Amino acid sequence: MYLISWVAISSSPTASQRPAVSPSGHILTSVNILELLAEIIVPTVSCIPAEAHPRRASAKLAADPQHAFRLLSHNAKVPINRLPGELLFKIFYVHKLSSALRIGLTHVCHHWRELALTSPLLWTAICLEDKVEFVDACLRRSAVAPLTIVSRCYIQDELALMKFIAPHIGRIRALDLRSLSTSAAEALMRQLRGSKGLMESVTLHVHPGCRSLTTPTFVLARNSTRQLRSLSLGGIAIAAPSSPLTALTRLDLTDTFLASTATIDDILDLLENCPRLETLSINERCRRFPVKSKSADRRVSISNLRHMQLAAHTALISGLLSCIILPSDTTLEIKCLISTHGVSPASIRTVLPDGLGGLGNLAAIRSLHVFVSSNIFRIRAYDMVGSAAIKKLDMDFDNDPPADMSSMLPQALVELARSFTSRGVRDLQIVGDYGLLTEGVWREMFAHLPYIQDIEIGSRGTVNKLFAALLAPSSADATDPSFCRDLRRIYIRGAQLDVDSAARMSTLVANRSLQNRRLDTLALSCYQRVRWFLHFQMMVKRSRLWVSRFQFREDWISMVRCTNRCPISSVWSYR
Repeated sequence: MYLISWVAISSSPTASQRPAVSPSGHILTSVNILELLAEIIVPTVSCIPAEAHPRRASAKLAADPQHAFRLLSHNAKVPINRLPGELLFKIFYVHKLSSALRIGLTHVCHHWRELALTSPLLWTAICLEDKVEFVDACLRRSAVAPLTIVSRCYIQDELALMKFIAPHIGRIRALDLRSLSTSAAEALMRQLRGSKGLMESVTLHVHPGCRSLTTPTFVLARNSTRQLRSLSLGGIAIAAPSSPLTALTRLDLTDTFLASTATIDDILDLLENCPRLETLSINERCRRFPVKSKSADRRVSISNLRHMQLAAHTALISGLLSCIILPSDTTLEIKCLISTHGVSPASIRTVLPDGLGGLGNLAAIRSLHVFVSSNIFRIRAYDMVGSAAIKKLDMDFDNDPPADMSSMLPQALVELARSFTSRGVRDLQIVGDYGLLTEGVWREMFAHLPYIQDIEIGSRGTVNKLFAALLAPSSADATDPSFCRDLRRIYIRGAQLDVDSAARMSTLVANRSLQNRRLDTLALSCYQRVRWFLHFQMMVKRSRLWVSRFQFREDWISMVRCTNRCPISSVWSYR
């Protein structure tokens, strides 16, 4: 049951049309779209009969489900001429951007027409693609209400644009123009400098075909930006604000720093004046970007940032990440643009700062995922292992033109392990040609990830080097019990197995059992299914290991339910 508060409306229904009013002054009614109106609907557990006898009414509803169903059905619909004007307005306001719908509302009935024509807020959304007559009608009916101006088409005639915007510049609340010519953008920038501080959202993009090093400049004047909450600029430079933008929560910059004089300090000065920033997106295609800041130890804290997206070349990304401090709940998305001649391990090593710097969101990383296939190189980092994990780092490398990045896998893994060496990583997933990983690479990676518990690798390669690294670490660590001490589960897909692999696997299983570092799961996917199983079974017998039961099927082999006498709980080999 829902109680909708009655308030005075512009159109007064006749006595026969008025709905019944409860003694408490509420109308007992509901509509099928109340989900959109949660702010004006008050749910209650009582109804009119239940106010006098709550226990008896509750017992009646529980004993007679059909009565409850009829009661809900009775209050599910109401004639449109009985809906309060405020309720109808809330429904209409959701679709205020649709020109056709606003016209159609005036053709339903007299009640709707009167409400639509006398509600200025329904006509505040102006789409420049609409007919001139309809735009003029919207401007008249909106009276002095704040305007929302939207355009998706290319705007080249700056005179026509200024003629339309200039008379109403003082009451524009949201401006969304996504395809401007350079001349139109420059004229608009001059006009906005003298506007009042009513704007809450500004989206101005120069058409990509018109962008150049000489870009218009958006000046963040105090009188016009004191209420600004969202700012999105494309191909338009931005001047340093004269005062903090205390209301700004979303900042989107695309090709904003194309000028050759732009530096990292220009971005830091801007971020320093946005204390409430929650979402930051920077997309820059400028290749040459000065990295050094005025002060080598300069740090800018963005304490409220929740999502940060960077798509730029290595110089900008590395310079920016080394100078900012992020909170622990920030999600970081990075798309690193590198040229073909820049494909090298050093390109990856220079993206993340040493020791992760002030990236507090990466301090509690527990799971690392690396995917390398041809021209795709992707890294993911999560704060925990399992379905409840939250992604903290999403980093891609994009070549222009596309190139094979498979050779970057070995050194990249070592550099990632060094970056997260003290972060307590528990889970590691590697997808790529792990045949490129030498025994030394595996050893060094495991040495930097001492708390690793789960390893999952694919999709092709030999596993001899992996088991060799686990069997015989470096001479200094040969007897070190902390080397992969917590390792419990190994999953390998696309493995190329042979007799040597089976021998090393059985030796690894036996050694870890004797050292109280028993494996719980060893799962492999291979094409030499039967041959590998026979080799492994032979090695198990030679090692005097005992398995209680094993099953052989056409598509997979499993040995499960091992007793404590067996050093491994379960071994799978499936296709």
